[in-house]
Amino acid sequence: RTDGGAAAHPFFGRLRRDNYEEVVKALMGDPRPDPILIPAVLTDENMPDVATDYHTAASSLLRICHACSLLLQQRRLVKNAPAFVASAAQYALTVTLPMPHLDTNVCFWRKSPMRRETQTNLLFLIRRMCRIYSAATSSVQQSRGLVGIRTTAFACAACVADAIARVKCIDDPSPFSLHYSGLNEGPTRPFGFESGSFEKLAANLPIYDPQLTSLRFQCLDYMRGMTIKDDGTWNPTIFNFDTSLTPYGGDLELINHLSIELALPRPHPMTENAMVTHAARLISGSNGAIMEILPEFEYFRDIVFHFKHAVSGATSTPDVEDGYIWLPTDATLHWSVKSISDENKTLQYHVTAFRGHLQEFVDPAAAVQKDKTQQNAFASFLSMFSKSKVARSKLSCADPTNIVNSCGEKFIKGKAKPVSVKNEDDILHLTNEELPTFGGVLTPADSERFLQFFTVPYLRIPLILDFFANGDPGRLVALKTKSLQLIVDAALFEPGLWKPSDYFEQVTEIPVVDEEKLQNLLSTPLGTLFNEIAKSPDVMTSCVIKILERAVDMDVGRYTEAASSGPLILYATRLAVRVEGFLKFALKKCTAPGQPRPRGLEFMENWKVEKSMKDLRKTLDERVIPMLEYWIDPIRCKNVDASNLVHAHLIYLFKNYTYEEFDYRSISVLLTSQVYLSINHRFSNKAYDDLADSSDPSKPPPSIQIAQSEIFDIIQGKRYHILQYMKNNPEDADAAMEAVVRIATGTGPRALTDRQKQMKQRRWKSIGHPTCYGRFVPDTEDEKLRDGSYRKPKAGENFEKWMLRVTTKEVGIEVNVQISEFTLQNHKMMLLDPTIMKHKDFQHTRETVLADATDVACAEVVHTTNRYHWRLVGQRYDVMSWAPDKRNYHDIKGALNRDYTRKFPTSLRPGETWIAEVLLEKLPLILPEVTLFMSANDMSNMPYAHLMGWIQNPSKGDSNFTHTLKEVMVSHNPPVITVFNVKEYGRRHLRTLEYTSNMSLCLHEVSGEPYPDRVGGVLAMSGGIPMTTVTPEPSLIITRALNSEMGTQTHIPSRFLAGLIPACLVEKYIFWQSEDDNIIGYEISNKIEN
Repeated sequence: RTDGGAAAHPFFGRLRRDNYEEVVKALMGDPRPDPILIPAVLTDENMPDVATDYHTAASSLLRICHACSLLLQQRRLVKNAPAFVASAAQYALTVTLPMPHLDTNVCFWRKSPMRRETQTNLLFLIRRMCRIYSAATSSVQQSRGLVGIRTTAFACAACVADAIARVKCIDDPSPFSLHYSGLNEGPTRPFGFESGSFEKLAANLPIYDPQLTSLRFQCLDYMRGMTIKDDGTWNPTIFNFDTSLTPYGGDLELINHLSIELALPRPHPMTENAMVTHAARLISGSNGAIMEILPEFEYFRDIVFHFKHAVSGATSTPDVEDGYIWLPTDATLHWSVKSISDENKTLQYHVTAFRGHLQEFVDPAAAVQKDKTQQNAFASFLSMFSKSKVARSKLSCADPTNIVNSCGEKFIKGKAKPVSVKNEDDILHLTNEELPTFGGVLTPADSERFLQFFTVPYLRIPLILDFFANGDPGRLVALKTKSLQLIVDAALFEPGLWKPSDYFEQVTEIPVVDEEKLQNLLSTPLGTLFNEIAKSPDVMTSCVIKILERAVDMDVGRYTEAASSGPLILYATRLAVRVEGFLKFALKKCTAPGQPRPRGLEFMENWKVEKSMKDLRKTLDERVIPMLEYWIDPIRCKNVDASNLVHAHLIYLFKNYTYEEFDYRSISVLLTSQVYLSINHRFSNKAYDDLADSSDPSKPPPSIQIAQSEIFDIIQGKRYHILQYMKNNPEDADAAMEAVVRIATGTGPRALTDRQKQMKQRRWKSIGHPTCYGRFVPDTEDEKLRDGSYRKPKAGENFEKWMLRVTTKEVGIEVNVQISEFTLQNHKMMLLDPTIMKHKDFQHTRETVLADATDVACAEVVHTTNRYHWRLVGQRYDVMSWAPDKRNYHDIKGALNRDYTRKFPTSLRPGETWIAEVLLEKLPLILPEVTLFMSANDMSNMPYAHLMGWIQNPSKGDSNFTHTLKEVMVSHNPPVITVFNVKEYGRRHLRTLEYTSNMSLCLHEVSGEPYPDRVGGVLAMSGGIPMTTVTPEPSLIITRALNSEMGTQTHIPSRFLAGLIPACLVEKYIFWQSEDDNIIGYEISNKIEN
């Protein structure tokens, strides 16, 4: 910045902003119509958490289905809509609907009379929920844990549907139900459906929720109980889609019985091929005779198909762009039949969904012969390991063969031949290159010892925990790495093989040579971790507490990925919380009054589990929670990514809290952290827990280090009790809401200061209407919001305007507990669009002001048809994204300066011949067919001349942008030609340097290889391409208002200053234009701008 006359840089005229505010108002377009956001009630005040009768079950399902559909249809307006939907649908299938029981006198679904309409409606709603769940889980971040949860949720849906389908209704029993349950008159027998690969493949998937782990084994017990008779023989089974897409066995028998019952035509003669064709057409619906009469048959078929495909199906969706969100209609199964091949005319089902994607089944284990020799077990591993990431995810991460082939340095580097690892001898024979050291964090000796624990799966949990809890501290530090975390989690939380209640085989030889028999003997009725809790909870818990305490002792006062302490502390915290959840669940089940203990926990010592649980919680409450809150104190922590990570773990720390344990701290942490994450974190859809993905094995897991599904499952599971607690404890609720406001706006920490405690708090209350339950507003808002009278129509309002007002416009400040949103002045906090974050003009702001954050929170200021305007939360920066200017400037009078009327070279004055000497010969070469114009001013004695003209753009389809405005600067002595393009930028028109005839005299280096050329008799190195043209494109304007003295400043990208001032200044300084049009350069540094 200099005084007038101190320097002569005459080409800054285009950077003036005469009347710019009026230009912006005229060109930014009309305000965009406000979207109508229909509120979705995922947790209803009037519906119980768990269904108490058929009416509440159906009503809860219907309401949740409706809320989920609303969220997915408004996916562009509601952040993380698929994740909320997936957790809500899963909660409905696994918690709201009680699990069936084999005893009809105890079973929730069969102990009370049921009407036919209720039966049909329940099956319809369960199928609808399965579609919603399938679409939502295909649209969220994928993980091995989600696959385990997904298969269990669909298994629960199938078991509940099975129990409902067996009910003999009191008014009009369904023929399908009578035949399926074996209650039909005459010589009939009951049917069932098999668990298929759910028993084996799902055993390898980690489940971190104890209830879901328990449900998995309950489903297996139920499915087996429905298919096996008291004498040990088997009932016929139907819908074995994972085995064959051609009907057989029980399918043919059931269809034959129904055909007789319903007087449907049957093939004659009744050969096997004819019956297969007949059954395939009826089951698929190609022949709609059964579907029309018995819709419950169709609903049940689809539910079982969803379950079977979740377990052993290939990818259910085609490859789509990242972030694509599927709708429930996309998950609709479309059935038809086709011949197996041209040679084999036998019909098989042809099922498609998700844009016509074929729903195929792939069960590699089925390809292996039934004699489970070691060689064939390894062949089964190879068949899956060599396939896609989806198939590989179903391999156990606690299998030594998988660990070695995924993490060994030899296998990471290239496609080495896989090796089989089954016992200690196999491990001792591994070479140093084959032995995984996980990025060098374990010594080869420790790695050998660690791997040996996985050869004894029944004993591995205490051995692995003791390995890290005691001995060399280097082992504990190794737990910061992603791969070791995955492996330890798998060892504890993969449920393992299931032991049926009727398994009574005894050990008759030692050692047990038969591999299959050994696995069956070591299987458990409720999972390996519950088995350890039942046998020795104190040993396991003491190791977990020691790992946690030793990790916390390494705290350095903040989270840094480079240091070992941060990732290690967070993993130890997750491990402790997960183990605490299993302890708590086991104790609850074993102390429930009037209920028998679950199978597998009959001999658990309650006092040991209770003591272990209290010791764990004491460490978490007294040491971990205060430490994490200290890490993210806004005074010390400015790193948004680190804050997101810690807030996710604060939510996780209260995962196991029950309603009775809630207090101000717990609900305020749960509410503030979920709102903070909603505003500041963008969840990726990419899976991060593939053990074979070891590009940098020594690093911790990416992002928040917790799967998206786990976070949203906690939010969904706690919402009902949080809302109940807030209703019953209004003072704590008010304080929690104020904490949400402080965290969301960055104005303070969660905990109240002494001064804030003395201040009078606002009273917060849910908006007074059933569709707005969970939307909290303070008493400073209109009283009509709280009593519901705001919904009365105003004079002249149509339905659209009324709906916009009552759903969106009426509320100024709001905390929506249903979807974790904070709204201020009618504007929701959100993340800045990813395209803006990656924009070249935003990078300096991102690197300096935002400390290179992955995302930044913002709020809408005003959006118009041509411009989006956001304000960065707590940063004093505004971002404006302008749409491309589609006007054709060549047709606009005044686009070419009206003072430039003289045509070159015909209108040159006698003293201006020097311009022709420099430019005339080169003009046809550098700007062919371009007519240049000059101003009326006499340039005879000027050191430079300024000319303008239009160059025609190449024709591009429908584009009406026909010409590009060129500016040519001609220097007198020495003779130099410089060519600029005039480019629209935020509806300003600035220069970009394209060409110079003399690189040594140009103020900025031009891109491209220089080449020798002669201009005005002077030989020099030319550079650039003078004939370039421009097309309309979006532009990004960044402004800031750091203080009142500086006012509002606008960033000037360096490309618009190139050629106007020396390159050394352009490269060393970043330039901001003040309100008085002064342009100030600030030296670029790595420090954050103040």
